[in-house]
Amino acid sequence: MSMEHPTPPALIRVPVRIVVLVAVLPVRVAWDVLTATGRLLDRTLLRPAGRALEWFLERAVVLPARWLYRSVLTPAGRGLAWLLRAVLVWPWVGLWRYVVVPVARYGVAVPAVWLHRRVLSPLGTGCLFLLEKLLLVPLVALFRYVLVPLLRYGIALPVLWLWKRVLVPVAREVRDALGLCWRVAGFVSRAVGRGLKWLAWNLLGRPLVRVWRGLRWCGRNLVARPVARAWASVVRPA
Repeated sequence: MSMEHPTPPALIRVPVRIVVLVAVLPVRVAWDVLTATGRLLDRTLLRPAGRALEWFLERAVVLPARWLYRSVLTPAGRGLAWLLRAVLVWPWVGLWRYVVVPVARYGVAVPAVWLHRRVLSPLGTGCLFLLEKLLLVPLVALFRYVLVPLLRYGIALPVLWLWKRVLVPVAREVRDALGLCWRVAGFVSRAVGRGLKWLAWNLLGRPLVRVWRGLRWCGRNLVARPVARAWASVVRPA
């Protein structure tokens, strides 16, 4: 029953495989033919041609270039280097070694050292000695034996004596006198103040107090009480 009526997957699988086989087979055949042709061409044409080209280049380019480098360019470069050294380097080296250095050494350095040792150093030592003896020593002596005593005995001690003996006592007496005067002035001021207070009280304060008491009595007895009685009689009639 199953052989007479195959299942659907088998019905689909077989045609697909047939179609794929038909489509892929020419491509595979063409690929195999091309591969075989390439191998044949490589063995029979490309490798011999490469070997021949390599042999030709070796004989026509490499060997002549190698010979040219060894036999022509290398000697020419060495000769050119020697010529450049002989023309540009050796003269300057000789000039520096046999002219500039001896001239600088024996024409500048040696005379400068001799001048420093024999002339400048003794001259500087003598100038320092003269400067010390003629300028520094008199200045130190002037400061020590003239200016210091003058400042001490001519200015500092008189000012100190004046401060201690005159200014301080005078300032102390002035301070005491000012204190005494301030206290006396305070006593007098307080006495005058008390007198003025008494006078103001007796001349103004006491009469005003009496007038105020009289006015208050009149207002209370002559105005407030009659008004209160009248108001009481109106509000609360008998």
